Parts: sequence; C-alpha cells; structure tokens
Amino acid sequence: MLAPSVVTLRQGDTLQVEATVQDSDGRAIAHAPVTFLSSDTGIVRVSETGLLTAVYGGPATIIAVSGVLRDTATVTVLGHPAGVTTALASDGVPHRVAISSTGVTYVTLLGGSAARIDLPSLQFSGTVPLGPVPTDVTFSADGTIAYVSGQWARAVYVIDVAANIVIDSIPMLGDPVPVRITPDRQKLYVATNVDSLFVIALPSKTVLKTFALPATSHWMAWHPNRRLLYVATRDGGTVMEIDTENDTVLRTFTLGGRTQGMAVASDGAELYVADELGGLEIWNLQTASRVTEVALSGGGFGVALSPDDAYVYVTVPATGQVHIVDRATRTVVQTVQTGGVPRGVAFDRYGRVAIVANEAGWVTFIR
Repeated sequence: MLAPSVVTLRQGDTLQVEATVQDSDGRAIAHAPVTFLSSDTGIVRVSETGLLTAVYGGPATIIAVSGVLRDTATVTVLGHPAGVTTALASDGVPHRVAISSTGVTYVTLLGGSAARIDLPSLQFSGTVPLGPVPTDVTFSADGTIAYVSGQWARAVYVIDVAANIVIDSIPMLGDPVPVRITPDRQKLYVATNVDSLFVIALPSKTVLKTFALPATSHWMAWHPNRRLLYVATRDGGTVMEIDTENDTVLRTFTLGGRTQGMAVASDGAELYVADELGGLEIWNLQTASRVTEVALSGGGFGVALSPDDAYVYVTVPATGQVHIVDRATRTVVQTVQTGGVPRGVAFDRYGRVAIVANEAGWVTFIR
C-alpha cells in the first residue's frame, strides 16, 4: 500500500511516500524490497527510497512494485513556465483570455468573436461568432460553459464549450465588461458602464441585486474559497470585497490610481492589483493594509498568479511587456518582451503555459 495515494505538490517541493507490503491476510511484511517508478520523470522524480521531487507542472503516477504486488499514487504538480515564448497570429484583435479546467481556451477578439485553443495544442482550433466588442470571458467550474461579455451588444453570451456555439444570451443594462459565475452556476456577476454590478439569477436571468459602484469596473477576481469576489472600480481607485453567499459588501480597499486586473494568493493572504497609472499593488487581506507597490515599466493591466503561487504575471500594454514578479522577494525577476499591446493573461491549471492576448494581432505563449 502506497501512502499518501493522492498528492499535490508545487514545483520544487519534495515529499516522502511510504510503501507497506502486506500478505494475503493484510499483515505487514517487514523489510520487503520495493521499487519506485514515475510515469513521467519530467513532472515528478522518485528516488529508490520513495522521495518525490516535483520538477514541472502536470499530472503523473508513482508506482510502487514489490514482486507481483504493486500500488499507485496520483501526483499533481503545480508549476510555472520556464519563460520560453512563441507567438500565434490572429485574424482579430485579441483582448482577454481564459483557460478552463480541461484546457479549453477562449480568446476574445474585439471584432466580434472568440477564438478557441485546445491545450496542449498551441494553435487555434475554431471560433465562436459573437456580437460587437466581446471583452471578458470566464468558464464554469467544470469547464462545460463559457460566459463572454458582449460590451457593445449589451449582453452576456453563453457558450456550450463541447459544441463551441452560443446557446443563450443575457441582456444587460449598459455595456458589460467583467463577468464571473459562481461554482454552482446559480448566479452570474456582471459589471457594466452604468457604474453598477448586477447579480443575475440563472437560469431565470432575473436581477437579484444591483450594487452601485463609484466608477465603471473592468475586472473582477475570485478568492480561492469561491465565496468572496473582488471588484476593481478602475477610475474609482478602489477594490470592493463582496460576500456572494448573501451579496453584501464586506470591505472596500482604497488604493488610488486606476485599479485593473487582480489575483488572490491561493491561501487567501494577499491581493495583487494592477494599477494602470502605477505598478503592482500588494495588499494583506487579513489586515486590509497595503504591503508594498512593485514598480513596473508602465501601467499594469492584466494580472495572473502562477498555479504554484510563486510568480505574479503583469501585462504592461504601454511598453509591450509582461513583468514576472517573484512573490517571495516582491521584485520583478524577469521581463518578457511580447511587443504590441499585451492585455489579458491566464495560466493553464498546471502552470505549464501562460497565454497573453495582444491587441496588436497575436497571442503569446510563455512556456
């Protein structure tokens, strides 16, 4: 018997697994020889004594063999890209990107469609025709449904991912930009340029509640508990923290500047906010206080946190760059030259690739 049987590691972590060999009556056999194997040493290595070393993001299986007996453990490694870049030209104007739990990627094209990529392929596999200026995109937790804000269409499009077609639309008051769906798919949160955040019941499409915002929001982000939702108010210079269980505002953080893309650490301790007029703001969510601001080459826009929690990626449209910020040192440790106008950025679930939407007409893959 191999324990633990299910393991999640971050890139660079080590963990000792234990193998117990038992006879037919379930009694442990002392000093029985065991051989350990990894299904993919590029993801996780295992020593002859059962010490695991996480190498790179992805799934793998550890196998313990003793004579005719064998047992397995499932290992998931959460990592970050090495920094190698490739670009893929688009027929449109890529603005934002989202990647589902199953690797399906949608890139919104401002001309009126969403382009699809099916990872690990780094090629477009199809498009979904939409109305004018589709902007934000998000997936349901299981990856079967995607929601796209049609900014000038004043609607949110509902996409059946398997069929790659629009199956419904939700009319909105004003021009919608950020959109997020609750894990149970019962409520949709959409902010529009009437300076309001709408809570919409699904599938009835009725508005349950409207939050007044100090200014138009362009970004929202989930807390890892998927109960707290953070809403950046852009020209309002604030971030609102909303409890989506009872739809109340818990706190409002005053940052100043122009708040844009956000990400929350997996332990819920820190909030990362791009300031379009400054750098990357880091806030302590326990004390509701500002920790520091990381200087960038220009105003930040899109933000994504690597799945291993090691790095924050921030797009800088004005300089055609993506800054990679080390969470531990709170410094820029690498700058990726994408050129053009990089906007949205997202990671796949394992951290093997980050995809950057670029309004100059391409997407950049950072691997």
